[in-house]
Amino acid sequence: EVFRRIDDQVFETGRPNENEEVANDADGTPHIIITRKRLLHLPTADGDKPFIIASISDVTQIRGAEARARYLASHDALTGLPNRSQFNDRLAEALELARRTGDHVAVLLLDLDGFKAINDTHGHAAGDEVLRVVGRRLLTHVRVVDTAARLGGDEFCVIQVGVRQPDGAAALAQRLVNALKQPIAMAGETLAVSASIGVVVFPEDADDPEALLKAADVALYKVKR
Repeated sequence: EVFRRIDDQVFETGRPNENEEVANDADGTPHIIITRKRLLHLPTADGDKPFIIASISDVTQIRGAEARARYLASHDALTGLPNRSQFNDRLAEALELARRTGDHVAVLLLDLDGFKAINDTHGHAAGDEVLRVVGRRLLTHVRVVDTAARLGGDEFCVIQVGVRQPDGAAALAQRLVNALKQPIAMAGETLAVSASIGVVVFPEDADDPEALLKAADVALYKVKR
């Protein structure tokens, strides 16, 4: 009935129609289907007659690739955490909201200690698994309203909103330090890293995203020393 109504509309208006929908095959597997219809006139024994030509395309793989590309544009491929681009967007949004509400925003910049030794000794595959474990542990201790991101290498960052500062950031930093120093079992071996964390608070330490990250980097450097 849907297709019949579309056909009638194309015949009446002469305008082409394109419809995208999800349809299941005989096995119940969903497919994304695009049906395109347009009007044309063809010669017949009784003269020119209007016909509809339709094409039906399965674009499931195309839509999947597009979705994957959108995901990778904003997420770290290794850990699944937001990447630097999405982190910057979320930090800007958090600061804009905080300016309106008068709240504080904490930024916790994390750097792993001992990570290079794991890469050098056990290889990059082990290093990648350590980064994935770190990402999962961060998500365990960060609320849904906060953001945990991987900025690159062994550097991670957390945006904490909606709690009293600097007490909230200090408590979160301690929980993260405790969580990340727990041993990581891998292929019969036990690997260990720890984390240094630089903490800054908006608006006391800086009042824009770039300055806040610079201040966090300075704080992290002091912690590492």
